[in-house]
Amino acid sequence: MMQTVTKKLVLLLVCCVGSLLYAKAQPSLKATVDKSDLLIGEQFKLKIVATLPRQDFFIRWVEIPDSLQHFEIVERSAIDSSFTRQKLTALTQTITFTSFDSGKWVMPSFNASFSPSSGDSTVNLFTDSFSVAVGYLADSTQTLRDIKTIRDVRDEIPLWYWIAGAAGLLLLLLIVFLLYRYFKKGPKLSASKNSLSPYQNAIAELEKLKQLDLSSPVQVKQYHSRLPEILKQYLAAKQGSFYGSSTTSEMLILLNQKNINRDTVTKVAAALRCSDAVKFAKYLPAAPESETCRLNVREAIDFAEQQSNNHKNESN
Repeated sequence: MMQTVTKKLVLLLVCCVGSLLYAKAQPSLKATVDKSDLLIGEQFKLKIVATLPRQDFFIRWVEIPDSLQHFEIVERSAIDSSFTRQKLTALTQTITFTSFDSGKWVMPSFNASFSPSSGDSTVNLFTDSFSVAVGYLADSTQTLRDIKTIRDVRDEIPLWYWIAGAAGLLLLLLIVFLLYRYFKKGPKLSASKNSLSPYQNAIAELEKLKQLDLSSPVQVKQYHSRLPEILKQYLAAKQGSFYGSSTTSEMLILLNQKNINRDTVTKVAAALRCSDAVKFAKYLPAAPESETCRLNVREAIDFAEQQSNNHKNESN
């Protein structure tokens, strides 16, 4: 009886050790993201790591298409290999994504297969799926204000109010009359001012920014205030719409809808957000960074103008 119990315990111990060794010999696949909340056009990284036991495998690595629903691939790193005593023990790849669709989206799981060279069955592994929230830039211009107390309003209006109002009204009528006479009989605008196309005018305005002193905080603010204005004025002149009050996020969505190159939109996003930081957060970028922002805005205008010209040629 005692021998039978002993045999059963030994058999159970062998099974447990075998199971542990088998589990340890299996490869593993893990994926992580560096951020799960981002702004429209912002980038995030997906890191995939496969850990292998010390045996040879035939590996079919993760295949990710260039475009997923709600996500775009910006860059893929090379697959990095790690070896221990000349045995492959780990594979790592980092993929950079971006998104131009606001909302909460799910990054799907991806598959890799591992076939042992010893002839054992193939192991299929899947990465975890992730939720990624894509949103807009918060409006930093809105601030809370104190509640004012109720003030008494006097019923009577002083006489000098009426005198000042009448004088102001007469002055306004005089200005309107003079403007009417000037535009009716005055000289016509020169052809040189009307001859500039929206593209030429935008490029000329960008060139003027070179004259500003980027070592002066005041002129740096002027520089970055003009960059988004020049882009909005160009798009407004080309499309007959008003974009003066559009936010950075709205401008990026508009450029994305116009089929602007993804890399160009990403560069413009960085330039516009830098201008927002200068305007609202008193950020002072270095001169080379400001120049890069100007060149990125020009690249977007050049690309949009080229698309417009191609469309005209196709129509003709």
